[in-house]
This record gives sequence, structure tokens and C-alpha cells, in this order.
Amino acid sequence: MVYPRGLLRRRPCCWSLCAAVGLSLVLLGGCGDGADSEKGLIPVAGRITLDGGAWPKPGQLVLIPTKSSGSGEGASRSITAPFDTGGEFTVVGGFGSAKGLHPGEYAIAVECAEDNDEMLLPGTKPKAVKNYVPPPYRDPKTSGLKIVVANQPVKTELAVKSK
Repeated sequence: MVYPRGLLRRRPCCWSLCAAVGLSLVLLGGCGDGADSEKGLIPVAGRITLDGGAWPKPGQLVLIPTKSSGSGEGASRSITAPFDTGGEFTVVGGFGSAKGLHPGEYAIAVECAEDNDEMLLPGTKPKAVKNYVPPPYRDPKTSGLKIVVANQPVKTELAVKSK
């Protein structure tokens, strides 16, 4: 069979492109940290209250590792854990969709504020946003809140006091 001149020239490029895409997919398949099956994670959940009750809006905890377990697999990055207005939270994410934390000690900062979805024009200042978290609890160094994760699941109660 005789191919038109242009078609014959395009075929090798087509095969080269397919080979390059296939090779890329194979190589990228090995990338990542295996987050969905992260080994050594301990389930962590709990409740955080504001003056013993509910929060006016959902918020999040920011967990900062302060000490690892010494096994070499301790966390080296901060992780957020969203909580609902009832204060219920489960640590998910930071390690893909895997649930939990590596053993170690984590200092906690709390975030809960009104949304500021307004797009700002250059040179304008943002409106003040209502923050429901008392200032000391916004910083993990001054909040006094921490979670210690050992080799068993953690269920904890945390309290934020505004008075």
C-alpha cells in the first residue's frame, strides 16, 4: 500500500509522542509519598470548645510538630484539622487522604473567623474581619494547647477560654 507523502512522515512522530506520554505516565506513577497508605499514622480526633460551648462558625486547628517520636518517621510539616461549629474534628490530610498523625508532640493554633471573600483593588485595605479566637490561642507558642500522639488512637478534648 502506498501512503501519501505527508501521512508517512507523521506516523513516526505519532509513535514518538505516544511513547513519550506512556513513559511519562510510568515514571510519574512512582512519584508521590504514598500518602493514601501512609504507614505509622495514628488516628487523632476530638472536640474543641469555645468557653465550654459551640463555635459561631467552623474553623480549623493548625498542628505544628514540636517533638517527633524518635523513630525517624515523625512529622516534619504542619497539618490542619477542620472543625465544625460543634468543635468536632478528625485529623485528615497533610499526608494525602490518610487519617492521623505520626507519633510525637504537636503544638496547636486555632483559627475561626468570618470569611473575607472580597476581592481587593490595588492600594485598598481589607475590611476588619471578626476573629472568634482569643489572641493567645492564634499562635501555637502561646496557646498552651497540644496533642501528644503515642502508638494508640487519640481522642482528645481541647478548650479555648475567652474570659
